[in-house]
Amino acid sequence: MQGKKSFFERYLGTFFYFLALTCLGEQVGFYFSPLNKISGSFFLFLYLLSIYQDIRSKDNKVQLVYLRLGMLALFILVLVSPFATISVGMALLFPLSLNKPERKLEFQTGLVFFIYVLFHSFVPQFFLLERALTDSLNAWLQLMTGLPIHYSPYAYGFGGLVIVTSFLMISAYMRKAENNRLKIIALLIIQILVFFLLDVLYFLASQKYYSMQITTEQGLKQFLYNFWGLFLPMNGQGLIFLILLIFSCILQFNLIHDHQISEPEKKNANSRITTSKIILSALLAVSLFSFYWNLDIFESNLKKPVVYVYDTKMDFTTIPDDKVYGINNGAFAMFFDYLKDWGYSIQFGSDWSKISPQNHDILILINPYGKLQYQEKQKLESFMVEGGNLFVLGDHTYTFGLRNGYNDFLKELGIAFNFDSAFYLRPLWRKSLKSSYNTWDRMVKKDGFTTEILIGASLTLKYPAVPVIIGEYGWSDRGNIKDKWYMGNRRFDPDEPTGDLVLAAERSYGKGRLLVFGDTTFIQNTPISSSYPFIKLCFLHLLPKNQIIIRIGFPLLFLIGIILLLRFGRLGKSNVLLFKSLVLLFLFFVLIGSFISSEDKLFRVPSVSNQLSAGIDVTLFPEFYMNDWQRRSIGGLKNTLYRAGILPYHLYQYDSKQLKKLDYLFVMGPKQKMTPEKAGLILDYVRKGGFLICSCGFDNRDQIKNLLLMLRLDIENLPLSYLSGKDTNRDLRFVSAWPIKMNPKKDYKIICKAYDKYPVIIEVNEGKGKILLIGDSYFFENRNLEGNYYYYKNNVQFIKETLRDLQK
Repeated sequence: MQGKKSFFERYLGTFFYFLALTCLGEQVGFYFSPLNKISGSFFLFLYLLSIYQDIRSKDNKVQLVYLRLGMLALFILVLVSPFATISVGMALLFPLSLNKPERKLEFQTGLVFFIYVLFHSFVPQFFLLERALTDSLNAWLQLMTGLPIHYSPYAYGFGGLVIVTSFLMISAYMRKAENNRLKIIALLIIQILVFFLLDVLYFLASQKYYSMQITTEQGLKQFLYNFWGLFLPMNGQGLIFLILLIFSCILQFNLIHDHQISEPEKKNANSRITTSKIILSALLAVSLFSFYWNLDIFESNLKKPVVYVYDTKMDFTTIPDDKVYGINNGAFAMFFDYLKDWGYSIQFGSDWSKISPQNHDILILINPYGKLQYQEKQKLESFMVEGGNLFVLGDHTYTFGLRNGYNDFLKELGIAFNFDSAFYLRPLWRKSLKSSYNTWDRMVKKDGFTTEILIGASLTLKYPAVPVIIGEYGWSDRGNIKDKWYMGNRRFDPDEPTGDLVLAAERSYGKGRLLVFGDTTFIQNTPISSSYPFIKLCFLHLLPKNQIIIRIGFPLLFLIGIILLLRFGRLGKSNVLLFKSLVLLFLFFVLIGSFISSEDKLFRVPSVSNQLSAGIDVTLFPEFYMNDWQRRSIGGLKNTLYRAGILPYHLYQYDSKQLKKLDYLFVMGPKQKMTPEKAGLILDYVRKGGFLICSCGFDNRDQIKNLLLMLRLDIENLPLSYLSGKDTNRDLRFVSAWPIKMNPKKDYKIICKAYDKYPVIIEVNEGKGKILLIGDSYFFENRNLEGNYYYYKNNVQFIKETLRDLQK
């Protein structure tokens, strides 16, 4: 009975530890949310509580103090680490620090999971292996059950499966039971069968759920319907992991609970180089070489390539004007104005006599369709072989031509468009995208930023093509040939592929490169103002890889380091120190690589031309403004700015150099409080010649209080509410107006009055610049400017004229 009790006591700690690893490794839980780190740290804390007796058992008090301080330091590093790999690596050192036989099981299982996370995170080619394994499992399940199961690696919960399977194998091996091999095989077969059974039941439950009519009843029935919906279609893999982990405990308890974990071999334990150390070192070196080779390390002094635009009969001319408004503001014309503003030279058409592949020029094909002549195909191939870059962007379900020679050409190169629509399960793919390229991965997961990749086609890859961006939390909606745009039913069906949808892919071809996206939304007219960091990354990624010393040097240093550790580690007092040194050295080099390939510089406004530009502060305004064409968004403002000859940019960072590039700065409907430092920075920008346009009513007054105090202005608590027509002297429309309280000592001018009495828009001179203060937080929203079916010309014309007047 005592043996059974101790078994469960040990298992409880192990259970918490594995939960912590899966959350920290972002394999189950909240899909790249900070809650992953919080929940993982919580389970890690519970694990530390469960092993407290092991920590106290240290005979040497000095060693005990060092151990506690070391674990505290590791725990803090787990919490503050910006990367899942570093968090898992640090967590891996907890059971290793104790150096006890019963904790060796946790360490070795965690080590297998750590290696999996490394390759999953840093090696793009690893996805092809995962995908191939998944397709094999799907085919086997379809054959055995007759069900149309199309799970992906993430939908299967491969991370959790790696933990549970390796736990069973290592546990059975370490306990040295009789007929051990047979028991290991039996455990694995039983577990795999249970795993498949759970997935089949999960699929059947999904079918049942999605075939049910959505209930409108109130009460328990509706609650249960919505509650079970939380686990579908992909969240159930976390539940399957828990069931599988508990089941593995039952298996061990009934088969091998009476066998104790064997003591580690004493003979030459500290002096020999074991096979496991060599394998671990090799795997760490391979992943580090892959990580560094795929880093995007940018140089500002590189000559920009010429961008050639292939004639695909797309709309490259329509722009917003007085007759074109709302979401119908054209497609790609603004894209090329932005590129020119960034210093690129644009050439429309593909004049092969002028294109210079040796200069690594870029040839853009947007939705190419029709027949591809053999001569044209040869020219495209030759262009890449000699160093040119092909940038291909398509859309869902072959919208612009099912019989498409260009798609066949891409398929020959290993990247095929699927006849589907890649739909997200979380809005706008937030907390759902990943990449094996560090800069891309950090960008797509960045809080407050949306790539503007929406609903395009997913891609199928063959080696040597590799994924650049993967949508882990979404589904592939099959196309419908009878639909106008060939789209499916736009809802999830259980037989449709889930998760791990390749949204962008690439491959090298000769000296050049092919980069393919299944969506064009992020380069369309108004989304560019927010997606520009992502577009900049695409173009910089196509430049040739330089800094060979950095790409090879740091991995070589690591390789030399581990060779020295393995060579001289024999003289050490403990193998624990050697393992710790390997992991810490690896994580140190990952941190360096992440630092030198940081995405922060991409979020700077890239304007280098004389084109007027406006920064729209996204650090303060509400999140729903991020979607351009909802009723309470600001797509109409962006259209209006473009009509006035001004390129709008979302402003993600604040500093004097950044603001200096802007002719106008917009602060509107603030939901976050402006700090005194930011207010001072804005005021300094204005005094040096900038123009600030701020729309804020009394309902948001506290958010910009620091700026108002510096300007000696205020907004009165007197709601004027909705205004239109003759309510103002300028025939302007206000959603919720409030009068502005002015300081008589300020140099100001009243621009608009309500009821011939209350100033609602004023212009203030401040240093060399000016401030336009509008007493309405919602003045620039679509509902007050333009939408798909309405266009308030007076408001739009007023903004255009006022912006021009500020420049005079």
